[in-house]
Amino acid sequence: MARVFAHPFGRDMPHRPFTLTDDLRLRGAALWFDPQRRRPLAFISSACAPAPAHQRAILSPATLALLQRRRPYALRALPLPPHRPITVAGVRIELLPAGVLPGAMQALCEHAGERLLAVPLLGPLQGGALFPSITVRRCDHLLMHCPTHLAATPAAREEAWDDLWQRIDDLQACSPKVVVTSTHWAPLLEVAARLDRAARPYRVDTKIQRFLRLYQQHHPTPPTPTERADLILSLQSAPAKPSPFYAAAIEVSPGAPPAPLPPPPPIPAARLLLASHQELHYFAQHSQARSVSLYGPDAATLPLHLPGCELHRLQPSTQPPLNLDGNAP
Repeated sequence: MARVFAHPFGRDMPHRPFTLTDDLRLRGAALWFDPQRRRPLAFISSACAPAPAHQRAILSPATLALLQRRRPYALRALPLPPHRPITVAGVRIELLPAGVLPGAMQALCEHAGERLLAVPLLGPLQGGALFPSITVRRCDHLLMHCPTHLAATPAAREEAWDDLWQRIDDLQACSPKVVVTSTHWAPLLEVAARLDRAARPYRVDTKIQRFLRLYQQHHPTPPTPTERADLILSLQSAPAKPSPFYAAAIEVSPGAPPAPLPPPPPIPAARLLLASHQELHYFAQHSQARSVSLYGPDAATLPLHLPGCELHRLQPSTQPPLNLDGNAP
């Protein structure tokens, strides 16, 4: 049975490959993972991670493009395509696709004879409409983020997608226009790609068009909306308080009032776009890690059974958030 530890970020754990102060840092090296404060060298996992103007930053080309739209960064960026390892500050770093968001990556770090795999976000292991399947890489230590609202199984995630399509069909049967909205662009890109795959016409508002144009530079088959369609994908104004993209939701409504039916509850984006509990367990198990550290809002409750593995559930009160206004970078 896995040994379970719980401790605050402020406590240093000598047997672990990273320190847990106010930011996550690789032990014995000047490399931080998605730090909130400016650092000498940082891995930025995606455009939804905190991204102050670090002195140097390792990130994917697509993430850099998204962040540059958000604001010009005064940093020495090291854009690194996936599967092309480099050595920086004595650490061999290889970026691996995370299967969610344009440019989102895992980081496989080799230092002092140990392999640490940092997984801030993880999409469905079998891939999605926009992303290929994910290969689990072996590591000694696994650091994994656990959002809320995840589906329990891949089948439950597909049921959530079926629910979304049924809502659209029901409204199209009684309304001349149907609008699919979210406060973040990422869920709408995946909706658009799945509509393409099903050969269902749709159009997008001007805010989504900005992200589609950028995505076309980094994906061989980007979504292709039409100019005229009764199904509209629309990006709502982001909430006043920034929140992670996976905390956003998708809503379906008629294009003009009155609504023929009471609106059903929104569908959480995390349930549609991210790996399920079952997939996270599979990922951790097949990484063959000796220690697994979970952080994020669902770290305390994610069901994992890893015999012979040290399991650390980090306290949520001091965990680094993954924040980004959904209407920008």
